[in-house]
Amino acid sequence: MNIKHFLAALIGGITTLTSCEAQDSIPTVEPQQFEQMMTSDTTAVLIDVRTPSEYAEGHLAGARNIDFLEPRTFDDGIAQLDSGHTYYIYCRSGNRSHKAAVKMTDRGLRVVDMAGGYKAWVAAGKETEK
Repeated sequence: MNIKHFLAALIGGITTLTSCEAQDSIPTVEPQQFEQMMTSDTTAVLIDVRTPSEYAEGHLAGARNIDFLEPRTFDDGIAQLDSGHTYYIYCRSGNRSHKAAVKMTDRGLRVVDMAGGYKAWVAAGKETEK
């Protein structure tokens, strides 16, 4: 592959990634901003979408656990959520929480997703509880 083809493919890939993020319009923020937004938001509800065993190993203080990997549990859990709140969600690394955020916004809920998930929170030296 020559350099022109490589650059064209690279630019096309970046454009595709950017447009996918823009299409779902879910705010995804780093742990520091996530914490600041959550603490200043009077409607904030914190949700951990990891499994119960992951949650038991450690989680953010005050987080409610709704397991995304159990579809019925997750769907039942989010069906009970009040659309008057903003839901701050996280998982282990950011993959599950983004998928959960898409489902939640499709149901009319406001969601903020934490980039990098629990791993990024811990790496940033933030407190957790068991």
